[in-house]
Amino acid sequence: MLRPEFFTGGNMKKRMICFAFCSLAALTACGGGKKNEISGQKNAGAGDALVRQSPTRFPQDEKIDQILSEAHELFNSRSEKAEIGPAEALLDKHINDTRVKIKLAEYYLAVGKAAKSEKLLEETIQAGKTDYLGWAYRILGEVCLKKETFKKAEEYFLLSLDQSGIQDLEEMSVLSALVELYAKTDRMNEAKNTLQKVNDLSDNSERALNNLERAHKALSLKKG
Repeated sequence: MLRPEFFTGGNMKKRMICFAFCSLAALTACGGGKKNEISGQKNAGAGDALVRQSPTRFPQDEKIDQILSEAHELFNSRSEKAEIGPAEALLDKHINDTRVKIKLAEYYLAVGKAAKSEKLLEETIQAGKTDYLGWAYRILGEVCLKKETFKKAEEYFLLSLDQSGIQDLEEMSVLSALVELYAKTDRMNEAKNTLQKVNDLSDNSERALNNLERAHKALSLKKG
């Protein structure tokens, strides 16, 4: 606070200018503070959105990452293509983890063991909310697509898309499966519209290109 004697004496004009400048600086600082506060709120919102887009991470997740990576290598190097091989034994040791359970279900589906895959996925979904529910619904949709129970397959694919925080590549996987489903059920307009969505999401990664190939193949086979 400025003292009364500040405004007395021969330098009053200079002091008044100084006072005005200080007041303006203080006002600007207050306004800047508010602006930063609002910006902070926006950043918090963006951060919150990122949290929703990617599952919550815990210390044990790094261990599970390693297990899934090892299982992937084992599965791809197996000699008997009709079996999961050593990857099954590795994953079965950690079957209480949600990601492990869904990945094992995915492997079961890949080797034609749809019933085992379906059982694991239903257990995952019945267990309640999980960050990986969209993934579980997608694989369950693939199980139904393989069994040609198309109505249930579409239901599960749409449930997968409805999950918050779905990543673009995961969305592409669901949409490419829907292209195949629509083509197999003679819903060609929906198949073509969905294919366009797949194209729009492509980032030229290996998984994206695999999804594109699947979607285009489903349509070309129908046309043929």
